[in-house]
Amino acid sequence: MWKCPVCETEYGDVTVCPKCGFDGSCDYEHYPTPFAVAGAKSTRALRREWEQKQGPGLDQLLMEWMLLSTEEPSAAGAEMYLRRKADQGSREAQLWLGNAYRYGVGAKQDDVQAAQWYQKASDQQYALAQYMLGRCYEEGRGVPKDIKRAVTLYGKAAGQDCQRAQLRLGQCLAAGRGAEKNPAAASGGSSRRTHLSRTQARSPAAAAIWFKMAANRDHPPAQNQLGYCCYKGEGVERDYTQAAAWFRRAADQGYAPAQCNLGACYKNGTGVPQDTAQAVKWYSLAAQQGSADAKQRLEALEKKPKAPEQPPVSEKTAEQWYKAYLDEKDEEKRTAYLVRAAAMGCAPAQNQLGYCYDSGTGVPRDPAQATSWYRKAAEQGFATAQYNLGVCYKNGTGVPKDAAQATSWYRKAAEQGDVDAQNNLGVCYKSGAGVPKDTAQAVVWYRKAAEQGLARAQCNLGICYDDGTGVPQDTAQAAAWYRKAAEQGFARAQCNLGYCCESGTGVEKDPAQAVVWYRKAAEQGFARAQCNLGYCYKNGIGVLKDERLAIKWYRKAAEQGFARAQNNLGVCYRDGAGVPKDPAQAVVWYRKAAEQGYATAQYNLGVCYKNGKGVPKDAAQAVVWYRKAAEQGYADAQCNLGYCYETGAGVPKDLAQAARWYRKAAEQGQTIAQYNLGICYKNGTGVPKDTAQAAAWYRRAANQGDADAQYSLGRLYENGTGVPKDTAQAAAWYRKAADQGHANAKQRLETLKN
Repeated sequence: MWKCPVCETEYGDVTVCPKCGFDGSCDYEHYPTPFAVAGAKSTRALRREWEQKQGPGLDQLLMEWMLLSTEEPSAAGAEMYLRRKADQGSREAQLWLGNAYRYGVGAKQDDVQAAQWYQKASDQQYALAQYMLGRCYEEGRGVPKDIKRAVTLYGKAAGQDCQRAQLRLGQCLAAGRGAEKNPAAASGGSSRRTHLSRTQARSPAAAAIWFKMAANRDHPPAQNQLGYCCYKGEGVERDYTQAAAWFRRAADQGYAPAQCNLGACYKNGTGVPQDTAQAVKWYSLAAQQGSADAKQRLEALEKKPKAPEQPPVSEKTAEQWYKAYLDEKDEEKRTAYLVRAAAMGCAPAQNQLGYCYDSGTGVPRDPAQATSWYRKAAEQGFATAQYNLGVCYKNGTGVPKDAAQATSWYRKAAEQGDVDAQNNLGVCYKSGAGVPKDTAQAVVWYRKAAEQGLARAQCNLGICYDDGTGVPQDTAQAAAWYRKAAEQGFARAQCNLGYCCESGTGVEKDPAQAVVWYRKAAEQGFARAQCNLGYCYKNGIGVLKDERLAIKWYRKAAEQGFARAQNNLGVCYRDGAGVPKDPAQAVVWYRKAAEQGYATAQYNLGVCYKNGKGVPKDAAQAVVWYRKAAEQGYADAQCNLGYCYETGAGVPKDLAQAARWYRKAAEQGQTIAQYNLGICYKNGTGVPKDTAQAAAWYRRAANQGDADAQYSLGRLYENGTGVPKDTAQAAAWYRKAADQGHANAKQRLETLKN
């Protein structure tokens, strides 16, 4: 029996509480329906909970009715009140009614009615309703089953920091449901190799981002899910210590699956010291909540373990045992044959057994055992095992992280012609990981692998030619290597080749071809290409302008955590381009990018705080974000930070600091900063007065078309201040400003004529 944590109803092995609708598997934070609450508690008790802000998800409007009611609350009264509020447009009441119809609590169960009420609240951008409507579409309850529509709704709710939606979106991305597939590989190439390796088209990295967002907000199912990602190395670096830490955070909140997982960590000594007593403790806590898995593990732990069966004895050679392994269909026999072959010293078998321990295929997962078997094969000179052992040292899997050891084993495999090892050795030389940095050597190893057809190495070699790293810069060679990798379907190279076509770098400029390559990479889930494709649709580059399609591709990249796409999506919400104008949503996306250090987004977020767009006006916060962008050299932010110091907006007034930041921006060609710095020199504000310098900075801004600077430079020429007096020059600059509508310039021009 389960006990509902919301209403304490006991119920059987089902996923939804029959009384209040709590969904323990997915909706840990599920709000009880108001009908159950109204029928369960007195007005006095509810008032006390409300005042203490400890109510289990109680909505303020429901409390309003309860506190105004002269009678004890009732389900019927709550239904009437909430229905009236819902009809008046209250999105909270609409959500409550949707829950009532979905779970049949306080109203007759009706999936169609539930979906309709969720839709009404969802149309008002209510995150919880968007999430629940997504559930309807995913399950086909009340609406036609539509996984892509469900994922879209989860994305909207997740973007508003709805933890349940973040969790469910991550689960969909991890399973490849309702989203673009994402087999795109990174440039380093660190996965183990085996002739039995399998691939799945999913988006684990994007999933992990969403899990982490919810986990950081103390959402136990997301914490458990993120722990699993760390444990498996799915979407994040494999880290058993982190896995155990996330399991513990969820387990401490009473989440049974996490308690079971934490028990397994203690049982196996994975991420924590091996401790059978602790394993029993956590298994027991999960079992008490009805976890069948925990009960089974607890029973197995308490049984005396059997001695492992010995593989069959035979006079076969190691190679014959390995061939028998390859030919055998029965998994149990296969493992026995492989163990036999490996024990007899067959290097391919040792490498394969290492992979089995690495992946938990046919044997319990054991990174230390995996490394041990890789080493046995590697020491016999087996190149694939040498490469795999290098990967173990790089990632700290089964052994302490050691870049020098990783490089050493990569080299052994690379010198035997192993293409993955050659590429990875190139990566080590380029970054200086485990060896002194040597970009020329990086190129040597990239080329060896590239000439054998390894797409990842071809792309890396292209990047070297593009940047002039280790070889003379040659954009035509860069494009040629990108093309070789792109034609093999390598997403990063497809994206890079797309940019070459868009900009005319190394190839003839062809925006339409750029879109073709961006799309190929974008459809594999490569975030940068998705962002670039969105930009093409936004600006009509190589395709017909279509702001809605721009939003589609920006969002795909943004939901994977790609900062530039997040900022661009924020700009679309700010301007109402392809989406309804929504300053608050703009801020949500700016912040996501800004927190990753993206300077443009930091500047944009600062502007939002300065103007009170999407957030309350806050000059101090504006300064915080301007400074972050300014310190990265972002000229517009430097100019605005200078203005804050000049006016004392959000910081103590400091004219010297104002001039300092104006100068940084001005030297990058920022026209407003050039003009403002000219004013500083003219008036001696924050710098020694110097009219010649004022004229010089006015001129730089004026030459870029700044009307105020043109007018001010004209005044200097008219008066002979900082420049020789020259009425003709004054008139020429006044005319340039006047042509842009500058009223004072028009007036001075008329005065000079007279």
